[in-house]
Formats: sequence, C-alpha cells, structure tokens
Amino acid sequence: MGNAETDEDSTAARPDELVQNLPGGLIWEADAAAIHFSFVSESAAAMLGYPVGQWRAEDGFLKKHVHPEDWGRVLETLYEAAASGSIQACEHRMFKSDGSTLWVHTSVQRSSRSNGALLLTGLTVDITQGKQTEHARRDAEAHSQLLLENLRDYGVFMLSLEGKVASWTPGAQRLKGYRADEVLGAPLTQFFPANELEKGTPQRLLEQAELERKAEYEGWLVRKGGGLFWGNVILSAVTDERGRLRGFSNVARDLTPRKRAEQALRESEEHFRLLVESQDYGVFMLSPDGAIETWNRGAQRLEGYRSHEIIGSPMSGLFPRDEAEGGLSRRLLESASREGKADYEGWLVRKGGESFWGLVTVSAVEDEGGRLRGFSMLARDVTRRKQTEEELRRSEEYFRLLVGSVQDYGVFMLSLDGAIESWNQGAQRLKGYRAQEIVGSSISRFFPPEELAKDTPQRLFQDALLKGTATYEGWLVRKDGNRFWAIVTLSVVEDEHGRIRGVSNVARDLSERKKVEDALRESEERLRLLVDSVQDYGVFMVSPDGQVASWSPGAERIQGYRVEEAMGAPLSRFFPPEQVENGTPERLIQEAVARGRAEYEGWLVRKGGATFWANVILGAVMDRHGHLRGFSNVTRDLTERMRTERAMTFLADVGTVLAGSLDYRTTLDRVVRLATRAVAQACIVEMIEGQSIQPVAVAHVHPDQERIIHEAVRSMPSQPRMGHGVAHVVQTGQPELRSGLSDVSGLGEALGIAEPNLLRGIGSQSYMCVPLTARGKTFGAMLFLAEPGRHYVSDDLLLAEELARRAALAIDNARLYEQAQTAIRMREEILAIVSHDLRSPMSMIQMGADQLLSESNGSEQQAMTIRTAGKIRRASVRMIHLIRDLLDFSSIEAGQLRIEVAEHDADELVTEVLEALQSNAAEKGIRLVREGEHSHLRVQCDRERIVQVFSNLIGNAIKFTAEGGSVMIQIRLEVDRAVFSVSDTGPGISEEDLSHIFDRYWQAARRARESFGLGLAISKAIIESHGGEIWVESTVGQGTTFFFSLPLGS
Repeated sequence: MGNAETDEDSTAARPDELVQNLPGGLIWEADAAAIHFSFVSESAAAMLGYPVGQWRAEDGFLKKHVHPEDWGRVLETLYEAAASGSIQACEHRMFKSDGSTLWVHTSVQRSSRSNGALLLTGLTVDITQGKQTEHARRDAEAHSQLLLENLRDYGVFMLSLEGKVASWTPGAQRLKGYRADEVLGAPLTQFFPANELEKGTPQRLLEQAELERKAEYEGWLVRKGGGLFWGNVILSAVTDERGRLRGFSNVARDLTPRKRAEQALRESEEHFRLLVESQDYGVFMLSPDGAIETWNRGAQRLEGYRSHEIIGSPMSGLFPRDEAEGGLSRRLLESASREGKADYEGWLVRKGGESFWGLVTVSAVEDEGGRLRGFSMLARDVTRRKQTEEELRRSEEYFRLLVGSVQDYGVFMLSLDGAIESWNQGAQRLKGYRAQEIVGSSISRFFPPEELAKDTPQRLFQDALLKGTATYEGWLVRKDGNRFWAIVTLSVVEDEHGRIRGVSNVARDLSERKKVEDALRESEERLRLLVDSVQDYGVFMVSPDGQVASWSPGAERIQGYRVEEAMGAPLSRFFPPEQVENGTPERLIQEAVARGRAEYEGWLVRKGGATFWANVILGAVMDRHGHLRGFSNVTRDLTERMRTERAMTFLADVGTVLAGSLDYRTTLDRVVRLATRAVAQACIVEMIEGQSIQPVAVAHVHPDQERIIHEAVRSMPSQPRMGHGVAHVVQTGQPELRSGLSDVSGLGEALGIAEPNLLRGIGSQSYMCVPLTARGKTFGAMLFLAEPGRHYVSDDLLLAEELARRAALAIDNARLYEQAQTAIRMREEILAIVSHDLRSPMSMIQMGADQLLSESNGSEQQAMTIRTAGKIRRASVRMIHLIRDLLDFSSIEAGQLRIEVAEHDADELVTEVLEALQSNAAEKGIRLVREGEHSHLRVQCDRERIVQVFSNLIGNAIKFTAEGGSVMIQIRLEVDRAVFSVSDTGPGISEEDLSHIFDRYWQAARRARESFGLGLAISKAIIESHGGEIWVESTVGQGTTFFFSLPLGS
C-alpha cells in the first residue's frame, strides 16, 4: 500500500470530462452510517456490468460486490485514507454482474466539499490479467521448485558468494545426509574429503565458477557421518539481469554405482551428463520460420550476442554468408520438419564476424496434436577438435556417444493411477510411440507377456509408491513389437508438503550393453570354471588397495574361508602376526607394482588360526591403458613338502645324536633339545622307575623357561588316575594329541606338572604325548608342548611317534648295554663276595673244629667248646642265608620264585619274628618291640617267605642301628590291605641312595660287606609276588622305616 502526502484541507475538484475517461473511476460520498456513491464513471460501470444508477441507488453496494474475504482489507484502506488524508491503496476481488470475479486495484484519497462534507475519491483499475500472469508465474515457479525438489538422483542447492549453503532440497538431503537445519550456512568444504581440502579443491571450484561461469569436479565427496561416495559436482555462477554475480548453483550427483559398472556404461553416462549439464552448449528456440525466440547464457557465450541483440533475428545470421545465401537455414528447417532432426557441422559466425567450427542440431518441436510449434537449436564450439586429426576423431566419437546417449533415455510422468501423463522425444525414440498415441495409457503396454503374467508393471508401480523408488531391468516391447533390453526407474514425485503428485519414469535402452555384458559374462564364466577347477592352488584377485576382490574353491579349500567371509578382507589377514608387523603384505604389493611380480614362501594362516607353509605369487594386473587394476594371487600349500623335508632333516639329526652315545641320559638330553628346534617349544621325557614315572630329560627353547619347567615337573604314579595324560599313555602304549587346552588344572596333573598355570604362562594350547616302547614293552613317554598359536595335527603326531620310536630303541640299547656292563661288574663283585664271604665262615668252622679236636677235659675246656660251637652255628647260618639268597635270586631272575599262599594271622607272624630275632637285638643292645595293639587282621601270604622278608628288614635295622637304639614293628589296616612297617633309629638313608635301595647287589656302605646285597631286592620280589607293595621312607640322622603291604584274608 503506497502513501503520498496531500493537503487534507483542500477541496477536490472533479472535472466530469476527466473522470468520465478514467478507466474505472469511482467517487464515494461517506457519512457516519454508510458509504454512498456520488459519482461512478461509465468505464467503471462497464467494467463490473452494473448500470450507474444501481451503484448510486443500492445501499451497501460496495460491500455486497467486494469479495467477502477481501472486505476487511478494503474497509481498512477506506478508514486509513479518511484518517490520514494520504493516498491509500489495496488489491481486492469484486464480483461482476455475471457472477465472475475480477481482481482490481483501488486507490483512495480523502477530500471535502465546499460545505465541509467528507468525500472519498477512489480509482479502481482492473488488474485481472496481471494477476493471472502473476499466478501463472508463481505456479510455474512452484512447479519448477517441485520438480527440483523431486530430483532424487541430484543434490541441487544454492551457495552464497562466500561459498556457504543458502538453500537445500530433498535430493541434496538424500545425497548428503544432512537436513536443511543442519547444513544451511555451512561452507562448501564440508562436503569434501581431507585430501581435496589440502589441495584447495572447494575454493578452486568457486574461483573457477566465478571466472568461467562454470566449474566441474568428479571425485570423492563426504556424507554426514563421514561416509564417502563418488560424485559429480557442477558449480555454475548465478547472475542477475545486469550480469552481477549473486551466488552459485551446485548440482551434485552420486555416481558410485556407475563407477563400479562396466567402463563403457560409465563413459556413456558421463557423456550424457556432460551433454545435459554442460554450459558449453548454446541452446535456444526458433519459430517455425526460423526466427530466434529464446537465448541462453551458453548461446551468449558461444555467439557473443546478448539476448536483446539477437531475439527476433533469423537463424541464418549465425552462419557464414555463403552458407546463408545458399539456403542452409531453410534446408535445416525443412529436414528437421520432415525427419524430426537435422544436424550441421561447419563454420559458424560470432558477433563481430569471427568464425568458429561448430556443431548444430535442429530438432522439430511439436505440440500434443503433432503440429509444428517451432524448433530447438543446439550449438557447440568444436574448433579445437578440428585442429588435429586425433582431436577430430575423439571429438567425433564423443559427439556420437553424447547424441546416442541422449536418445537412449525416455522420460515421462505417470499419474497416481498409473496412466501416462507426459511424453518426451527420448521416450518417443525409445518406444516408437508419438505423444498422442500413448498419453493416458498404462505402462503395461511396454512389457512382454511373461512380465505381464507376473504382474511386473503393477508390482513395480506399487513398490515405487511404497518405497519411493523401484527399478526394473529386463525386456521391454516397442510399438513395432520388437524387444529391447532396458532399465526402468520409477520414482515418486512429491510437492512441498510431501504429498505424492505422481511418478516419474526414466527408461534407457541397454541392449548393446547387455550384449557386451552377456559376452563378458560368458567369458568370465569360462574363466571362473577354469579357476574353480584348480583345487591345488588358491587363485583370487586382490584390489589395488590390497583387499580380496574375488575368491575360488581352491582358495576356500586352502585358506578355509567361504567367499562371503573372504571378500573385502585385507591380504594381511592370511599372514601370521610377525609377518604383518614386518610389513610383508605391503612389501609384496609394492614389489608387484614395481616389478610386475612378487613371490613369498613361508607361513600363512588359515581360518581358525592354524598355520601352513605356502608359496605365494602376486602378479600386477593392468588394463589396456597400463593402469593398475589389481593383483592376481596364486597360493599353493607346501606344508606337506616342507614338513617332509624338515622331518627328514630332523630325523637325520636325531639319528646322528642317538648314534653318538651309549649313555641314554646324555642321548635323551640331546634329543629333547633337538625336539625344541623342530617340533615343540618344550619337550619332556618321563620314564618308569619303580612304581612311579619320573622326569629324566627337560628342554625348552628359552633357558629361563626351561629352568621353570624343570622345577615344575614331578614324578607321578605309574597307574593312571584319568583317561589321558602321561600315565595313561604309558599304560596303554597309545599316543595322545590334544588341542584347545582350557582346563589347565586337570591337565597339569595328567602331564606331571606341579604348577598347572605354567601351561597358561608359556601359552601352549596343544600337546602331544607318545609312548617309548621297545621290544613290546612301554617304559616311558615323550611329552611335546606346542608354541603359542600352534595346534598339533596328525602329521605332527606321526613325526613325534617316529622320534619316540627311534629314541626308545636307542634308550633300550643303551640300557641293555648298561645292564650288560653292570652284569659284568656284578659278576666280578660276586666272585669277590663268594671268595670273601664264604671263605670267612668256612675258616671259622675249620678253626672251631680244630679246637674241638684238641679240647681236653675240664670245665674251662667245656665252656670254650660251647663258645666254639656257637660260632660254628652262626657261621653255618650265615652260609645258609648267603646260599639261600643266591638260590632265591636265581629263581627270581628265572621267574620261578615259588609262593604258597595261605591265610595267616598277622599278629602271630609278627610275634614269631620278634621271638626269633630278639636275641640278635639283645646281643647288640638294641630294643626290638612291637608298637600298637593287636590288629586281629588275617592276611593271604606264604608264611615262610614273609618271615624271610621280616628277617631281612629287621636284620638290616639291627645292623645299622647303634647300641641303645630301637627297632619297632607295627601293623595297620589301610582300605583293603594290611600294612606292616619296620622302623629304626639308625643313621637314615640319603636321598641319593634311596633310589637304589631295592637294586640287586647294591649296599649303602661299601666298606663293610657282610652279604651279597640281595636281601632287599629279594624282599621286593617276594612282596610283589603277593600282589603287595614295598617302599621306604627315611630322614638322614633320624632313622628309616620300611613299609610293605599284603592282601587281607577272607
């Protein structure tokens, strides 16, 4: 509403002749009650269709004929004019006499009559046509905005002069991930990755767009959240009608799927994008007679003319004079009218007379009825292409691809009920139908019968409505019935309120691409079948950045990964940690890039962590342009070959070691150290000694750990307490392999390791235990502990068994040799004992006899005779014992020791022994007693043999106990057996001697031999023949206790 100051005291003059000629002049006379028209011009009456008299006579005429929604605005204008005295104006609607509506502009000014009465003078002008034009413009802008916002594949938005986001569309939100409130005011740099920011790409694009009016970028862009996508960005300078820069338009498109597609398709789409979006083209409209009707910035830049200089001029002015005079323009228009399109390549003329080589396409533009409405003309400067033959060839190919790609697209709109609402030239060329033939039809007309049977058109349309977009790739049918392979994309079109207004349909002919893809697919299938048939090699492709890009059955068999697990994995996944830390995968890739080929032989890792020895050949794969496309990876499992070679080398070394010494302990120490170099991180040899299994050799790859293991291993009973472990292997003679060690507590007991956490400390997750067997008898076992991360397999067990077999044979040979040497030594000792021990009692018997022969009568001689007879008796007893021991031991060695078992009272046995040996103890001043109450136990035994055992044990106790000492005998019940013990207060036995106490011919004190040293060995054999057990406990300086057990009687 405009204001103009007036003199409110002046009286308005009203020349009738002037007012009558005003277009819609009204003068209103107002009082306090109503508004009355005192004057109405003829033109105003004609404008609304009411007679002048009706205006004046009818009360409230103005209010009745102003649109009710606008009356308040009119009334407010009248009041403000009356109050202020200035001119007030408003736009409002009024009803004509025929009921139609007019838009009018009313200006009101206050004035007065000579008598002071208030007058309001108004001028009402019909602005209906202007309003309709304005509404049409707004509708067009809204429609353009709606189309812009529904371009789902494009992110279109405005940038300010500073490069900050000034507008945002749904397409941009879908592409970038940001809502409008998150991104408005953000700089353009927000959408570029770090490497492009370092190169200053965003600023360069803005500067280029400002200088050249356009800048283009294709590369990586950043979405909200940091995700990357390959996109195309076109920045175009936006200027006002005076050519001043007002900002920049930004058109971005996600080209990531295209980048993955076949190269020819990518080039075609790129050329299409350049054709549609590039501002290097001059595009303008021609009238049917060839006069220029529109002009764009591309045409202005191309030809040099501004729009007001060229619009209305004939198109012939763009051609050289000779071409224009030769009727080139007429021929182009005729050809385009007849054939739909006409092309020209040749010289064009810019403003000022400068010539340039250009491409011109003139296309006929028809209305829905097929009537010619004019022509579209597209021109492009291709002067540089003309400079060389190579540039000419590339430019021609580029032009051909561009024109072809434009013709491949058919774009049209569908209504909400699926009917075709619009049709373009691309659709006409693609499908063969003209607009009047197809508008209003269903898209099902384009689908073959088999797709109609599957309801493909309806399903596609419904999917688009539900999900926003739907895509179909398959056969379509042209008007002439021919089929072509196409891709169809349906996308919903929404208005600014999110309401669906229709569905866009974009179709493209992919027949040629399908032929290429089918041929490529067939070739790839043959190659895949060839690669898949190779089972002994893992063949797959690696991308330039080192990730798995293909997978084969051979690779799956060798590496263990399925295709879905391997695809996209880094090459480093297949290398052990130490190789990854050393940078081996990266080094191989770099070497393959530099030399074309790289090779590696060493350990690789399968799925699950198992390692295997392999050969890897990495070859660089280049395209026809010499660009790196990736690497071929050929992997071969050489584990068997490597293991065989190493096993043969290892066993050869073992053979050398085993043959190098007859001392089996020295040999074992060398063997376990060899094992730690090839088979295990730790190796332990354990052998049966008596009733227990003792560790005899320990080795570890690290000396510190070896000391810890040596201190942790301990002896264990030879009878197994569980179904696995060393004792179980020794008893059954069967090897054992276990992996996945989790319960280290029970495992420590089974393996004879006192500290179970040691297994966890050294990181072993797998072990092997193999028996040492020779001549059909198992006498020990070898234990192998794997290094961290290694899991033993059956091949490792075979090698361990072969090592144990050879070691057992060497040990057995060494022990046989040692026994032979011991037998020879013992034979010499027996001869010495026999010559000494039998000579001494025989000499005493001889001397005693001589004394008896020379004795005389008398009491003194009688006493001497008694003493001599006692000596003879004791010497003969000793001889009998010595001879008995020799005979018993000979029976034991021959396996012919006779035992006659019967049930006896245990207490009576002890009493009998005490009575028989009490005198021997008394002679030496030693107390021989029984401890504890009577047991009332009955035992199964050979009475004479058990008395012999008691005699050996008590005799030894008396022999080694000093005068004044004690020897005690005790009986106790222990589960299902009776346990007897003989204890003394003698000097005790050292720990070193305890391990030999039951050996034959062995005595703790070598200086005073009074027997063969067979008593304890014979006692052990007697007890074991009864099914019992004998053992000893001793503390040096405190005494010794011998225990033996016998089975209970009934």
